[in-house]
Amino acid sequence: FPSHDNQVPIDHFGDGYIAMFVMAVIQAIAEEDDDKCLFLFEEPESFLHENHQEYFYKMVLCKLAERGHQVIYTTHSDRMVDIFNTEGLIRLEFDDKTEQTIKKYNNPVKHSLLEEIKDYNSFIKTIEPNLNRILFSKKVILVEGPNDLMVYKYLIKKRVRELIETRDDIEDKDRYADTYLSFKNIAIIPHHGKHTAYVIGRLCKHLKLDYFIIVTGK
Repeated sequence: FPSHDNQVPIDHFGDGYIAMFVMAVIQAIAEEDDDKCLFLFEEPESFLHENHQEYFYKMVLCKLAERGHQVIYTTHSDRMVDIFNTEGLIRLEFDDKTEQTIKKYNNPVKHSLLEEIKDYNSFIKTIEPNLNRILFSKKVILVEGPNDLMVYKYLIKKRVRELIETRDDIEDKDRYADTYLSFKNIAIIPHHGKHTAYVIGRLCKHLKLDYFIIVTGK
């Protein structure tokens, strides 16, 4: 057996490593225990690399739920959710009018749309890996492809810059225009085709999101 003198204390590692180690211990306990448990996580993506976030979601959180444990967690990461699995989703949103956080979506009933596209959703997520960002947005603009995304982002930035030209309360106007979409929580997502746009549009409607679809015709 190795000497204790050669072992590195866990607190000498980074926060991400420690978080993964703790989660691995939790998973091991859950696998050995026949009793069903309640797991509560507050933003488990904290300190985790983006790729590790997706791994933790699929290999830990989903696995715990599949074994019959109840898993409740809060997250700001689009790697820790599945836009096509909304039965256990509660989406909270800050309301500008009331200045309060409100429950924007919570529907534990399986939606017919999700059943229709069960085999199709993996294809959509493969061609558009940023699809989960929709769940964290107030408004969604669906454009045809990546070139369209760049054009619309540029046009919106340019237009915002024009509108704030005379505003004295904004010092760095270029940076404000550049971050306008992020500040307003507006996502521009490529839909990669009319049929895919139809599916994603129906999904946005199901999630009670304001959305706009831009398609080009011949």
